Amino acid sequence: SGYGLPNRRLSEISQKEMFELTLVREGERVPVLDGMKKFFAIVGEAGLEVLFLPGVIQLPTVPRWRKFNKIDMGTADKMCIGALSVELVSQRQEVSYSEVNHIVVELGGGYNGVITIEKGRIVNGIGGTLFPGPSFMNAGAMDGEIAYLLRGFEKSLLFQGGASYLTGSESLPIEDFTRESHPEAFNAFIEGILFAVCSQWALLGSRQVYLSGRLTRYEDIYSAVKVSLEKLGYVVSLLPVLSDKSKAAAQGYAMVGNGLYGGCYEP
Repeated sequence: SGYGLPNRRLSEISQKEMFELTLVREGERVPVLDGMKKFFAIVGEAGLEVLFLPGVIQLPTVPRWRKFNKIDMGTADKMCIGALSVELVSQRQEVSYSEVNHIVVELGGGYNGVITIEKGRIVNGIGGTLFPGPSFMNAGAMDGEIAYLLRGFEKSLLFQGGASYLTGSESLPIEDFTRESHPEAFNAFIEGILFAVCSQWALLGSRQVYLSGRLTRYEDIYSAVKVSLEKLGYVVSLLPVLSDKSKAAAQGYAMVGNGLYGGCYEP
């Protein structure tokens, strides 16, 4: 995953592009991103053909002015979830891509995200570190004054400060995260989602919202998000998927990769 690269093969990637993929300063260690780099080295040595897909900010369908002062408009994972949503909604509603208009809200175990689809194209995205409220693990968008006071801002901070942290227990199991048990953290989490979705009304007239991600499996969270959005006039349902045996992002990667290599999903 990472922040993506615009349809680049692993064998073509420069050191600068590898840095742009993970955005970790030299000498700083982030285990999950270190593992990603090691994986790239292994598959490269094995001679496997690997193609990197773009993140939301690298898509030409997103106007340039929406990208100013931003990096995290959604990782390659989020882009692939958006692509999956276009294909499956088009199929199920029996309409062309150009008739597909909706918002996808990704509620991951670490980060939340929003992908905005207009006429079958991704036109905007809000990534986890730009999100207007805490995700379960990540703090979301941060006040610049807070970032200033933190002085030595390390990458590890992007994996902290979320709703679980606000409960006083970063190791809190997701199933224990409810409005009854942790009302303030839960309300902050829900309101952040509402802020993110409602902000897209400036771009998109559709009131259709699809929910995706690990947290949708937990009824207390899913119902609270769904009911809160429906009170604001949105039509909310789970994102359709190809199968419940794999994650939506993985299905999106397979679909996009199939299309790029001339398969049945070729544009």
